[in-house]
Amino acid sequence: MLPVFAESEIEIYISDDGKNFRKWTLPIVWTVNIGQRQPELLAPNESRCYMRRVLVDEDRKSKLAFERPGAYWIKVVFPLVTVDPYERMEIQSPTLSDSILEPHGYDAEVWR
Repeated sequence: MLPVFAESEIEIYISDDGKNFRKWTLPIVWTVNIGQRQPELLAPNESRCYMRRVLVDEDRKSKLAFERPGAYWIKVVFPLVTVDPYERMEIQSPTLSDSILEPHGYDAEVWR
């Protein structure tokens, strides 16, 4: 059987030091019944892209995924689930870094 997954199962991890990562938690949980999963067949060297906006984090007191300006590191875990036998496998992305800039003007007011 081909690997199958539910897009909502893609896990995103964020770190402010590049070493200690916390799992990003969506404010709204989408549930997908395993019976609804559809196989995706990729040809060799074919890629698939999924867009995610990582702005809020339900588990943070501030509800912001990135609470202050500075460097952050992000990695993604993409689940692969085989149906027979049911076994979870995953692909982990390389760790990427990004910088959050100090907001100015109206953005600074909203940030506060």
